[in-house]
Amino acid sequence: MTTYSFVRIATELAFPTNIRGYTAQQYVVTLGHQAVILPCCVLGWALGLLPEAPEVIYLLTGAYLASDSVINYTPVSGCVAGSARKPVFSWAVHAHHIFTVVLCLLGPNLPAHAVSEGAMCILLGEAGSMWITVTLLQPTRVNYVIRLWSFLVSRVIGVLMAIDILRRIEGPATRVILLAMIVGLVYDNTKTFQQMWDRRQHAGGEGK
Repeated sequence: MTTYSFVRIATELAFPTNIRGYTAQQYVVTLGHQAVILPCCVLGWALGLLPEAPEVIYLLTGAYLASDSVINYTPVSGCVAGSARKPVFSWAVHAHHIFTVVLCLLGPNLPAHAVSEGAMCILLGEAGSMWITVTLLQPTRVNYVIRLWSFLVSRVIGVLMAIDILRRIEGPATRVILLAMIVGLVYDNTKTFQQMWDRRQHAGGEGK
């Protein structure tokens, strides 16, 4: 988390710009994590160069989300941005992040057969979220469509994989925690998808 926080602060100070309600720092770190760092982990995993890739994916994604909450959605945001931006506090963002952060903490402690599958769930979630950022930067009709369906498909597959992991876990405590996180994520992502669906009619007027 320390490294991600440092990168966020450095980027904020270097590029104190807002784009469609978000800072340049948020765009840079989000796309860096989702489009560069995680794909490199996957490539290293596939080539056998990073056998510990699942654990690395859990660690990096947890740090990425936790640093986003602390740097951007607590009073720290005001300290980082100075007078250029008021501090922001958002329970909704913290609630959204906490489910995934807990899963990232739980993931490396799952039974061996489930660790890799859990990491795949994390990768699916981040891949499905990437086009949210792309669409904010380029709000075209095509990007709205990709955003909507990549989000939906990644969430459906991820939930099915999580249920499969849950089915094979024997420890009752771990099963209860994982079930609670799955239910929380389903609820949170359902609300997000509904917002995306409601905005689909605006896509035609914001680009081609």
